[in-house]
Amino acid sequence: ISNGAWAHEGCLNRVPGQTCDVICDTGFQPNPSGASYATCGTDGTWTTADNKPVSCVSTRIICDAVDIRTLNGEKFSCTPVGVGSDIANTFLVTLTTSQHCDYSCKPGYETPSGGEANRLLCPTAPQATSRNGACQPDSCLAAEIHCDYTTEMCTNAEGSPFCECLPGFVRRSNGCIRKCGSTGLEPQISHGGWESNGCDNKVPGETCAVACDAGFQPDHLGASQATCQDDLTWTTPNNKQPTCISSSTVCDPFDTNTSGGENFVCTPSGVHVGNTITLSTTQSCTFDCKSGHQTAAGETVAISLSCPSGTQVTPEPGPCLANCGPGPTVEGGSWTANHGTLAGATATLTCDNGRFWVSGASTITCSQASGTWTAPGSCVDPCANVTCGGSGYCSNGVCRCDGWNSVYSVVDGENDCVWGCPVDEASLRAVNIQCYNQAIYGGGLIQLVMGAYNSHYCTYECQEGYTPASWYGSGSLVFCQAGVAAFRGYCQNYYVD
Repeated sequence: ISNGAWAHEGCLNRVPGQTCDVICDTGFQPNPSGASYATCGTDGTWTTADNKPVSCVSTRIICDAVDIRTLNGEKFSCTPVGVGSDIANTFLVTLTTSQHCDYSCKPGYETPSGGEANRLLCPTAPQATSRNGACQPDSCLAAEIHCDYTTEMCTNAEGSPFCECLPGFVRRSNGCIRKCGSTGLEPQISHGGWESNGCDNKVPGETCAVACDAGFQPDHLGASQATCQDDLTWTTPNNKQPTCISSSTVCDPFDTNTSGGENFVCTPSGVHVGNTITLSTTQSCTFDCKSGHQTAAGETVAISLSCPSGTQVTPEPGPCLANCGPGPTVEGGSWTANHGTLAGATATLTCDNGRFWVSGASTITCSQASGTWTAPGSCVDPCANVTCGGSGYCSNGVCRCDGWNSVYSVVDGENDCVWGCPVDEASLRAVNIQCYNQAIYGGGLIQLVMGAYNSHYCTYECQEGYTPASWYGSGSLVFCQAGVAAFRGYCQNYYVD
């Protein structure tokens, strides 16, 4: 094999049905118009596909294969050898930029230059070029018909010579253009096919449309046409598959990702594309609920999907909803589900005996996407980290004292209950309460130690709708004097008080 060899070590022990590959030298590859392997036959001999010869050609740019007969030629020879073959009536020639073939015109034909010999070259891929042009009938030369012999040739039909496109080309306003042909188009389209005038003669940039049978139309979720590309292949928009669906009223697309279902089976076929189902009023699907899902009616299998109204796809007896199960366990309280535990349902947190406070979310929702409850809150003991000294006790996170005239404060550096004035925040009608020195505010209660107003006091502002009875700057004061709370700027509503 010129510029190559058989994979001898791998071929010595082959048995009938096994193959042996051609191994080309560095810079060469198996000739695309020849054979790249041989097959061991039952009679112990080797054969190649269609008895094609084996050869290695340069890995440099390779032109498309050319059939010498399309140039009206015969008796060709190629340099280097092995790039063409006339075995078994095959006249294909494949050239790289370093190769050429010489051929003769068949009887009754000659080159435009008048000679019998011509040369086929590969100056640039992908089109091989005949140096003097294709062989023409003698009558074409006499009529001085001038064709572009790389894409067309002169033909004498009934004494009237004209330029005809070579096989694989089709005529357009700018000459003969290489065509895509129908190879590569989707071979089977349910309830349809490709346009009736065919796609064989389309050139790059042109499209071929889907033609649906009577009563059907192209699915708007798929492709309605294919486009011929510069490399002579066909592509559809976003590589979508062409399909035809019933031309009856078509419902809005149904997203299977949000259905909570699986195992979708649609009748007739072709309405389920990717994650989307499109149905007309004559079509339907069935599906099962995924694990951990069920319909509101408790069904889990063979849910039907139909398009009764022509606008909205309807699952019967309903979509598959995630079941989140009972609410999460919480210390010091419990979750109460509202209207079941399926997707969309809510649960409310109740803390025990009023002793605990709710921290975080007091209402959670069952999520269809995750099949779990959203982030729950918890019940916390506000007094868990509060230590009250002396005779004080904790309530709602604040140390308190029994008795109307006893407040919790600092006495000689220790926390204890002392003589003072407790004031309920609600009765003060105040906002923005700030306390200083031994005065304490918390849990809705102001605790004031008896003394001068400028030593233990709280400032505040009046709630909306209330104004100070007398004005002292930007805020009002409350302090404890002689066991009685004293106010400067007490909040009043003149229409009520």
